Amino acid sequence: MSPDTNDMEPGSECYRGIRIILVHGSVTPELREELIAFWLNSGALGSRQQAEKRVREAVHVVLNEQGRIVGVNTVFPGKLVDGVEQIYWFYRTFIHPEYRFPGLSSRVFRSTVWHLAGLPRASGMPTGLALVAENPKLYSPAGRRKLQRLGLRPRGKDRGGREVWSLEFED
Repeated sequence: MSPDTNDMEPGSECYRGIRIILVHGSVTPELREELIAFWLNSGALGSRQQAEKRVREAVHVVLNEQGRIVGVNTVFPGKLVDGVEQIYWFYRTFIHPEYRFPGLSSRVFRSTVWHLAGLPRASGMPTGLALVAENPKLYSPAGRRKLQRLGLRPRGKDRGGREVWSLEFED
């Protein structure tokens, strides 16, 4: 991607020389291939098929000083609890270990909430954001406090025993 910050989209920002770029709904064919290569080369996803599906779910890409992708987050709609009609955006993120600076993942998360909460609310659209805690660090007291500071609240566990957290968008 072009490292020119003058081309940054609304909802994009810089943090410690790292750029967080909003791409939701506007992934170009070039970016699509860069994302697939990033996921496969970093070992974040195991197959091209998984990566191709996830490209459609991209919200932000994280770029280093040279304009190379070092992180990405995605969302997909789903139900938090079986039998409940309310739909949430389920959030996932991957940042290359070399770029996991303190505060970066929180900034990407907040930018995503800001963007998604601002989307028009049609019937059947997600009304909040959910996160399945896959990272073991999130199970520590400090990890739980971080999730709470981000506005998330615990909602129980999924079928795999992982904690599920959510936040509601304000009307």
